Amino acid sequence: MPDALTESPRILNTLVPPFVGQSESGELSFHIQTEGWEIIDAQASASSMFRWRGYIDLGGLEREALTFFLQSAQVTESSPPSGLGNAITIVDCFSKVEISDDDLNLVTTTGQLYTPGYLDSVQDMDQVLWARIRHYYHDSGWTLDTLQQVYNEQIWGEGIGTSASRLHITRYIICASDELSLNIGGACFQVVGTAIEEPDLNYIMRLRRDYELAKQS
Repeated sequence: MPDALTESPRILNTLVPPFVGQSESGELSFHIQTEGWEIIDAQASASSMFRWRGYIDLGGLEREALTFFLQSAQVTESSPPSGLGNAITIVDCFSKVEISDDDLNLVTTTGQLYTPGYLDSVQDMDQVLWARIRHYYHDSGWTLDTLQQVYNEQIWGEGIGTSASRLHITRYIICASDELSLNIGGACFQVVGTAIEEPDLNYIMRLRRDYELAKQS
């Protein structure tokens, strides 16, 4: 097999475009809608969210029967989120399987935004390579009307090996019902990992596990 695939860590990334939207009485709409961004239902269609979905192709590794081991992941942004409302929540996720719109529309126990891997989701933690949720708020005492401040951030996932042909990417956002101006900058989803040739039995078992996980989703 080509040594270039296994000799050193690889940096892989996907760019996510920005958008400008709003929420008026809970109804979401776009001022500027860019490629891939959609408005979908959430909480059994009781509310809505902005959603973008894509992937990083690992097909070349799959053809060589290699396993991709994630070493690090990050999501960087061209600008901080800004808006006139009181709350913004953003979830970014790398996963082994696609997180469908039906998944994102499931009712969560607490009524909060869907978080893959936890008990009220249809994904196992094993299917989540890396995920992050951030909660923003606006203080009415600030002179900058659109400034949003992070008050909680959580990162989770099991960044283990995968023999799948792609890493799935999902970004989704909810905002307050009175959010009349929501500006979300472009993002770069980036992973660093190494392709490894595992012993045959280990690789076959990983293939089987990844196949079973994909069938469950």
